[in-house]
Amino acid sequence: MPNIDRFNGIKINVYNNEHLPPHLHVYYNEFEALFDIVSLKIIAGNLPPNQMRQVLVWLKDNSELALKIFYRLNPRLR
Repeated sequence: MPNIDRFNGIKINVYNNEHLPPHLHVYYNEFEALFDIVSLKIIAGNLPPNQMRQVLVWLKDNSELALKIFYRLNPRLR
């Protein structure tokens, strides 16, 4: 279940066999970025400013869900 949400052309994915810190993969057109779920900071890649704001709002509202999914897909990292 890699795709956990999709809105305004933005795809938010969480994968199994991942690494710490707990993070999301975010895709928008040709852009890709990784966001730390706990700190809400971008840890790799980039997004256009408008999409960056949208993802940060989404992450603030859904960080608990995203963290739960991350650890469900990556139980060895708990």
